[in-house]
Parts: sequence; C-alpha cells; structure tokens
Amino acid sequence: MTGKVFDGNPTPAAFLILILPLAAIIVLLYKAWIWILGFVALVIVWKLVDNYQWQRWSEKINPIFNQLIQENQGQVTPMDLSLKANLSAGSAKRFLARKAEEFSATSRELPEQGKVYYFITASTLGSILDDSEPVAEEPEEPETFDIDDDDDEDIEIPPNNQVTSQPSEVSSPPSTTSLSSPFCSVGRP
Repeated sequence: MTGKVFDGNPTPAAFLILILPLAAIIVLLYKAWIWILGFVALVIVWKLVDNYQWQRWSEKINPIFNQLIQENQGQVTPMDLSLKANLSAGSAKRFLARKAEEFSATSRELPEQGKVYYFITASTLGSILDDSEPVAEEPEEPETFDIDDDDDEDIEIPPNNQVTSQPSEVSSPPSTTSLSSPFCSVGRP
C-alpha cells in the first residue's frame, strides 16, 4: 500500500484534504451567487402568488363549503363539493385536503363514497347530539320539604329507641410519658 494512513497527528497534508472541498464550495458560491439569489427570490414570489390565488379562490368556494358542512352535519366528500361548487374533482380534493389541514378535520376512506372529510363545528356537534338524544317525557317536579321552626308536629323519639353512648372499658387515662421525637419535647421542662 503506497498511501499514508492518517494516524491522528495533524500534518499540513491532512489539513489540505479538508481545505480543498471548502475552497471549491466558496468558489462556486462566489461565481454563482447571483443565480442562487435569483432562484431563492423566484421561490418566494411563487409562494406569495400561490397564497394570493388560494385566498381569492377560497373566498369564492367558502360559502358553498360552509353550506355543505351545515347540510351534511360536517361530512363532506370531494364529489359533493365538486357538484355543488362546479369544480373539477382534483380541485375539490385539493381544496378539501387543505381545509382539513387548516381545521384539523379527520378523513376516512369509505368503499361506497370514497374519501369523506369530517369537519366538527359547534352547530354540527349540537345537531348530532340533538338527533341522538331520545325524546324525554315531562320531567317530574322534585319533591320539596317544608322546614319550619314553629311547626307543632314535632317528631318525638320514644325513650327505648334513644341512642346513648357509654364510656368504653378499654380506654386508658392520658399518657404522661414523653415521646422520643425532638419536636414533641419542645416547650416541656
């Protein structure tokens, strides 16, 4: 083997191996900085235009989208949106995917309907709960008790049913021994 193995001792040749790739990157950046800057500016402009177009498109479709959510109790399919808003299937899928991400909606793949998005709102949740509750009959009035201090009909307990407490035979007189804890002996002579 004719090459030397790097044994951990820094030599000028070892530093040359690290400096050459770094120098090549610096020269490339120096020569192509205008192209890199142009590419970054192009990406930023593209994102801004895309965001602007999305906002304008959403302003047109949001009323129809909100109406579908109210009608279907939060369940919306791309087919429903494309028929109601006169969109292509791909546009409806992209719109619903973006709205699902925005509102943290869940989606499920059903064999007969395809992908169904579930958007939960307060009114949707209320209507779902109203539909699931059984119709209740009139509630009964709670029983009320009239407590008067001047009531003449006091209840008297017969003497043979009265409970009396008797001193226990097991009880012992209070202990006068001191405890071994240093906190208990505080204040005692």
